[in-house]
Amino acid sequence: MMVRALIVDDEEPGRVNLRYALADHPRWQVAGECPSVAAAQAFIASQDVDVVFLDIQMPGNSGMVLARALAGLANPPLVIFVTAHNAFALDASEVHALDYLLKPVHDARLATALARAESMLELRQRRASRHTGAVLAAGERALGRPHRMHSAGRRRLDRNLR
Repeated sequence: MMVRALIVDDEEPGRVNLRYALADHPRWQVAGECPSVAAAQAFIASQDVDVVFLDIQMPGNSGMVLARALAGLANPPLVIFVTAHNAFALDASEVHALDYLLKPVHDARLATALARAESMLELRQRRASRHTGAVLAAGERALGRPHRMHSAGRRRLDRNLR
């Protein structure tokens, strides 16, 4: 599974450092970088993103505003805050952030956050696969015959989850 990440930080050095750190993790792809909440909202509206690395204090809207907006989506990307300020940790938990990393981000701490994100994304995939299987089974019962996608499609879904 390739994890698509978006880095949102008003400071270019912060974006660059995180991009280089993520390059050491082959399952992670930086899908984009945004210097503001507005740019991130536009990016997320047009691109699939699994994880958003989000600074909190930025000019204009704060990262907390974006995190609250993302939490309201049907299938929101995971949020990992990356900030120089530890004062917002409680707020981060209220918007269901997966993690809270303090700058400068240490490699071991980043690796732990990435592993947590991968586990959460795999869990989401398994749940989606089970839901798809249940929908197909219900359709088969209603039709009285197997759905054509069931055997081939189910094998593909199961393979992708491994």
